[in-house]
Amino acid sequence: MKQELRNAYVARLATEMADVLTGARFEQFGYIIVDQFFGDYELNHRGTNLAGAPVGRVVDTFSTCGKIVCEYSTNENYFVNTSKIDKDTQHAMEHYPQSLESLLLLSNRLCNPQQQRTITHYISEIEDEVNVNISVWDARKISEYIVDELLFDEEVTERLAHFLPYIQTIRNESAINLTIPKLETSYQPRHEVEDELCEKLFSGKSAIVVGFGGTGKSQLAISIANSAREEFDVCLWLDASELQDLSELGGYDVFRNGHRLNIIGLLETKKVLLVLDDIGAPVSKAQLESICKNGSAILATRRNMIDSNDWALPLLNRELSKNILEHNVDTPCPEDLFIKIYEIVGGYPLIYALMNTNILYEGYSWSDIDSDCDAISEYEDNKNQLLAQRLIGHLLGSLGTQLSFIKACGTKVIDLEFARSSLKPIGLRKLIKSTIVTQSNLGTLKIHDVIFEALNSIDINHTDISIMLQSYLEDTEAKNWPSFLRVSHRHNRLIYELYKSTHISIFLYSHLIACVPATLKREEIISPVEQFGSIKNSLPSIDRIQVSTLIETIENLYLLDKETSTQFAIEKLAPMQPIFEELVDLVANEPALIKLVKHHYAKCLLRLKQEPEAEAEFIALNKDFPLMYEVKLQLARIYARTEQADKAKELIIKILDAWHSDSGPSISVALASFELISRSSMREYKKQLNNEYSDLIASIIKEAMSFGYDHSYRAFSIFSGDWAYNCPEKFLDIFNYISLPQLSSINDNYTKSSIGDLYREAGKIALRAGDDKAQAYLELAIAFYEAETKPSAFNLRRLAESYCLKGDYSTSGSICLSLLEENDKDPFVYFWLSKALIGQGKHSEALTNIDIGLKKLDKFPESFKASFLEIKSDIHRELGRTDFIDFLRQATDLTNSQKYKLQLEEKIKVFTSNERSIHE
Repeated sequence: MKQELRNAYVARLATEMADVLTGARFEQFGYIIVDQFFGDYELNHRGTNLAGAPVGRVVDTFSTCGKIVCEYSTNENYFVNTSKIDKDTQHAMEHYPQSLESLLLLSNRLCNPQQQRTITHYISEIEDEVNVNISVWDARKISEYIVDELLFDEEVTERLAHFLPYIQTIRNESAINLTIPKLETSYQPRHEVEDELCEKLFSGKSAIVVGFGGTGKSQLAISIANSAREEFDVCLWLDASELQDLSELGGYDVFRNGHRLNIIGLLETKKVLLVLDDIGAPVSKAQLESICKNGSAILATRRNMIDSNDWALPLLNRELSKNILEHNVDTPCPEDLFIKIYEIVGGYPLIYALMNTNILYEGYSWSDIDSDCDAISEYEDNKNQLLAQRLIGHLLGSLGTQLSFIKACGTKVIDLEFARSSLKPIGLRKLIKSTIVTQSNLGTLKIHDVIFEALNSIDINHTDISIMLQSYLEDTEAKNWPSFLRVSHRHNRLIYELYKSTHISIFLYSHLIACVPATLKREEIISPVEQFGSIKNSLPSIDRIQVSTLIETIENLYLLDKETSTQFAIEKLAPMQPIFEELVDLVANEPALIKLVKHHYAKCLLRLKQEPEAEAEFIALNKDFPLMYEVKLQLARIYARTEQADKAKELIIKILDAWHSDSGPSISVALASFELISRSSMREYKKQLNNEYSDLIASIIKEAMSFGYDHSYRAFSIFSGDWAYNCPEKFLDIFNYISLPQLSSINDNYTKSSIGDLYREAGKIALRAGDDKAQAYLELAIAFYEAETKPSAFNLRRLAESYCLKGDYSTSGSICLSLLEENDKDPFVYFWLSKALIGQGKHSEALTNIDIGLKKLDKFPESFKASFLEIKSDIHRELGRTDFIDFLRQATDLTNSQKYKLQLEEKIKVFTSNERSIHE
């Protein structure tokens, strides 16, 4: 992220840390920080007593080996003098006088520069005296560590956000820029190469770096991306090994969580550096540059040269090769041995990194490296691949569990939290430090191609990945739903294969959660009837996962059948009603299941057109389980369709008011509730809800847009017209936040029309500002409207408006006339027809139509007449009639918009002044 944004985040976090975190909470917060910072050690935290207070007379945190101690303080005067720091230091020394090596002191207070000088001087003196490394972190230092080192880790961020919610806000706003992996500590900068490529990218040119596996392409790209952050609005990293065509970037699953982002749109609307690592599509540099605008550039890597403009990555020289080989090694490589190694390996960084890892782990020496080189020196081809296999084979003693786990996963990208759960933090850290994997900032581990291939050629003790994955999915499904979703998406292929071979319910449930219903193969899914039979056969015990899987199967099959037709889906769903009714009785004594079953039973009734029965079920559920916000949403939908809009409004308010609570609604429920405000039955409450909740919804929309929720675009469109006119800065803040999806990635009419609305409103803002982007936005609006199948009359009117704003008055007028042939009751069609006729110079016809439109406004609030009267005034003025100002004055009196009123008054003032000048 850019430096000024980083500084703003750090400042906000540091301030909140002092204001929000009390003693016990700061200590618990600190446990998470030091667990990450001292990840190589097993740490023990003193915890709290039964009263919730920290346990006394012990150090706050210590390592099992006694080398590490951490203390936490919320003392307001912590940095006023050194007394508390001295006390904490003496306390640590008393407990671990012989073994203590590092002492970390954390305070949630800010240390000013003068205090910092005093404390630095004090620590320097104490360190010399006690021979212990002492570090003191104030709120700013802690905040810098969070922003610089921890934001990329989803699980850690979620835990920290429990104490400081603003951390999640930062994570959401920075999600795109957090995709760049961390650079390996052993990486050796290749300044000439990096400078040359950076110069190309900064000038808006793209580049494709080519080199065989293990030559350091990815690490070079990581280094360039990290150094180029300040030059671009967005730096985005993608593992592009499965990318087959650049058009796929119009809707790409960047976060591997099922939500797709329009990267092509980002490249066109922002200055973006996109890194496509190990790109699978056989594209040229020119093709990459063709999808870039606004200074954007693409840096791609691949193994084989395809285009004459591909840039071949040179191998390492002797100096850099030796630096990697000897990184953090106590005993340098003998010079004669290095000469031998370099002759065999050449400038192949991966091999040197693997040799370095072997040396760093016990039981392996330079003489063993010498033997490995002798063993493969006779081979002419694949020497480096064979050497990689030998080097990895040596690591089976110290990293056997980790390597076996990688092989069992069967994929080059592994979810970080699943790996951490399976290998434990210390085992995971050993794996990351070994350079065998690269830790992505997206919460994944990337296995190098060469290592992945080598592992498949090595006989490794079998890891039962089925047991590991089953345990992880069952645990996270119950305790950490976001982690469950991520692993379900990231390892869906493996999960599906395990389901087919084991028929274990959690694997089917996970697969169904991660899949789009239209992609399911009905014949490979155990039928609901068979699943229900298994549940009954297990009685009297009830397996919660089995029940959840049955419900998810029914849900997905209904949506799959709906692809054929709604009536067909209803016919297939009807036999499920008796299953739900019997299931309700079976789980009657299971509190965790009864609400789930009853909720889906009520949804089933609703889909089967049994609305009164469904409403009764939802009402009972809402009474028994008031924190089920998805139930409130269903009730609000029912009420919004009836004469009970006031009840719908109250439910929407309850949903939105609960957003910041620990048990609040999901993003989807919050946004869907807001969408209901667009219903005609909710018209009288629209202004109130906009005034009270627009800021909250704006923040939720931005969070949802970060992760590609379609709901976000629909919710944004609800008040886009109001925000674009009255609060254009709010509209543009969201509109410019992230790129809207490509048309080809959207299937449903609702989302198409919603995105069309957003482009139309953006075009109107640009027109008012005299911005050249107006035409482009209006063309995009038209494209989305015209892509709808069987568009409604309302959306056709929006299309006519867009053509009119674009200046295509003939097409706009034709659309309006065709609408009036079908139905002549909509006054707003006459409004835009009049505007289109004015644009064509047909003022008399325009006057006739605006008068008709005015008459048809009799069922609308009087304020609606204001804009019609302004059009009538414009026509009278064009026709040379002197009463045109009278209509403007009438409009001024009728409007209830203060901003529009001021604009009309200014217009009157200008015309009055002009008339006075003419008479003078």
